[in-house]
Amino acid sequence: MLRINFNIRTTEGSKAVPVYMVARWDNNRLVYPTKNNVTPKHWDSKAQQVRRVLAEPNHAQINNSLSTLELTTKRLFAELDNTNNAITPDELKQVLDYETGRKKRPYSDFWGFIDFFIAEAPKKIDPDTGLKLSTRTIAKYNGTKALLLQYAAKHTGGKLSFEGLDDAFFKQLRAFMIEDKGYNQNTIGKHLTVFKTMLRDAESRGVKMPQAYTGKAASAKPQEAFAIYLNRGDITKLEKAKLTGTLDKVRDNLLIGCYTGLRFSDWKQLNKALVKNGNIELFQEKTGGKAFIPITAALQTILDKNGGKFPGIMSNQKFNQYAKDVAKEAGITDTVQYSEVRGGKRIIVQQPKYDLVSSHTGRRSYATNAYIDGVQTISIMSVTGHRSESAFLKYLKLTKEEHAKIIANHQRVRA
Repeated sequence: MLRINFNIRTTEGSKAVPVYMVARWDNNRLVYPTKNNVTPKHWDSKAQQVRRVLAEPNHAQINNSLSTLELTTKRLFAELDNTNNAITPDELKQVLDYETGRKKRPYSDFWGFIDFFIAEAPKKIDPDTGLKLSTRTIAKYNGTKALLLQYAAKHTGGKLSFEGLDDAFFKQLRAFMIEDKGYNQNTIGKHLTVFKTMLRDAESRGVKMPQAYTGKAASAKPQEAFAIYLNRGDITKLEKAKLTGTLDKVRDNLLIGCYTGLRFSDWKQLNKALVKNGNIELFQEKTGGKAFIPITAALQTILDKNGGKFPGIMSNQKFNQYAKDVAKEAGITDTVQYSEVRGGKRIIVQQPKYDLVSSHTGRRSYATNAYIDGVQTISIMSVTGHRSESAFLKYLKLTKEEHAKIIANHQRVRA
């Protein structure tokens, strides 16, 4: 609950002193200058206003100013409180500065704010990790801005305003993503999540807007995304494929992913110095957790092939392009089938397996194959870095047929 008082620093002396507003809430405190001065003996500390005396000819003006500032602060605090985020003294001060005109906003309209938000992103700290936002997160911000520009170009002549972000806007934006862009449910949800992050930030800065973005119109229930893994047979095909040049290098890195379960971001830090006592020992970039990954005979073969070193790595985007070619050349050509909601309809998709191979396929393959081999979940998680079993189990890409085989093998062993 917000409590507001007006104080002066001293009650003695004949020289006019500043009046300060003190706002308190949830163990927070903001001392805000009112830009009003009063002679100490003319200040009524109980009423928290200037006494009505002839010696203070501006008493009415000052008291009205204090009353207005109190009402403004309560209103802005309530607006910030509606965002369901913890309110910091800096945030309240910022919106007060903007509202009172003491500071000029660094943006004047919707698009100005979006540009400001993205420009400020590299300076922001993720409160969950204590780290600066990743380039991948900032790329998502730019992607959602591009989507909004495309939507506005078609429907609003390029213009958008915070005041217009009502239920009708979000319904039309969703329709645009479905009908014009052909996005599936998860892509729609990702863009809406990013956009809502932007709007929460705007609201925390005192920008007024409808609350439609907090409701159902601006949400999309995620679907479980389809992804493949490379089984032992696929990995053998990769190992035996006759490849040269770039494809050979990409094949080696993809196999390292299958042998270690590391994320692509961790491939980039692999070097000989991390190999100790038959293990790769490294701190994972995403989580900061330390992983110990045994160097298997298959992994050692790749190291020996590369003069005892790990092969160099290219950008993730280029790697994913070449990885599909590598899998195709290796004969990983089975057709896979899955369903998804795209363009507002549930469709059945058929694709060659190689077309779905990416850098992340190696990590899924490691986890799934280890699980099939009977390795305990907690041991696999110590390598993959998953912190909860529920998150790990979503990573496994077993078909129902493969689950049935695991159960049948388990029953045969018990028999």
